[in-house]
Amino acid sequence: MLGVSPDNFRVKVFPGIVKDGAFREDTLGLAAVYSGPDDGYVVGKAHKGDVLAITMVRRLKDTADVLGQDFVPCAGYKTMVFTVPDQPVVYLGDVSYMTAQNGRGLAIRYTDNLEAATAYLAKNYPNLPSAPVPAAYDLMPAKLSCTTTIVVPIYVR
Repeated sequence: MLGVSPDNFRVKVFPGIVKDGAFREDTLGLAAVYSGPDDGYVVGKAHKGDVLAITMVRRLKDTADVLGQDFVPCAGYKTMVFTVPDQPVVYLGDVSYMTAQNGRGLAIRYTDNLEAATAYLAKNYPNLPSAPVPAAYDLMPAKLSCTTTIVVPIYVR
């Protein structure tokens, strides 16, 4: 579980590997999580040993929107990277996003509030067998493209 604020931001958490000190996205994989916060938290499932990273953040004008402005950790910018531990429920921390002073990127703040995460889990997932365990993460660069290519196939009859 990951705290995300404000609530008009969505995070994409993707599997991959760490090679030469940088996260590399599994280009054939599927996102482990793409979601905005529910009452401040994003909760997803992953397998022990998976290496995951926040590979995209989308800022929406309104929480009901689908399209928004995407931010990708590229060009040496760092992102949260972690290996899923052998625990039933883990808490990575809280991530707060805001527009950077230059208006072109994001300012990101990482904090911890295990007490609030535990209360959220008890309220929203009362059948889980245990409280969340803090999990370690690293901030490292990601080898991701700074541009997005959308391929639209056109079929001619």
